[in-house]
This record gives sequence, structure tokens and C-alpha cells, in this order.
Amino acid sequence: MKMGFKTVTKTIVIDKATSWELILLFNRFDPQVSKAIRDKMFLLTWELQDGYGEPGFTPIQGWDWSGIRDSSDKAKRKIGSCIRSFLKINKIKSITYKERVWK
Repeated sequence: MKMGFKTVTKTIVIDKATSWELILLFNRFDPQVSKAIRDKMFLLTWELQDGYGEPGFTPIQGWDWSGIRDSSDKAKRKIGSCIRSFLKINKIKSITYKERVWK
């Protein structure tokens, strides 16, 4: 068997997804979610992260993924809830994306 990566298609159903699954979607949005929606959602969720020691704090270098990744479990649940609500308001019930996985 040849080793390497393959591309698989996955679908996340918004109502059934965990907070962490929704957070991971940050980097996987297909064109089905417009840039305007993504940008608004990033702004809303950034205010909830506490990965830099306090909610919404932006370090001098600017915001990046680590602020969300390193957030407390409580903050991640709030971020996931915010994403879920925002996607529902925008009538997005599921998101399909492609992911490279080791085969």
C-alpha cells in the first residue's frame, strides 16, 4: 500500500457539532460562507477568546489563531456557541470542506 495523504470530503452539521469542531472550521470555510460573514464572525469570536490572559486582549503583534487555540475551555464553549448562533442566523445548516488526511 502506498503511504501518503489523501483528500476526503467532510460535512459538519451545525446543530450536532461540538464547540471545538466549530472553532476548527475557522480555517476550512469553503466559498459557501462569504468573506463578509467570516470576517464578522471572526470579530465576534475574538472578543470571547482569553488565550492572551484576558478576554478580547489583542497583543501588539495583532491577533492570530493562538489566542483562540490557547483559550480556556469556558471561552472555547462561548466561542463555539457564538459561531453556532451566527451560522444559524445566516441560515447555514452545515458546512462541507475538504481535508487532507494520512492514509
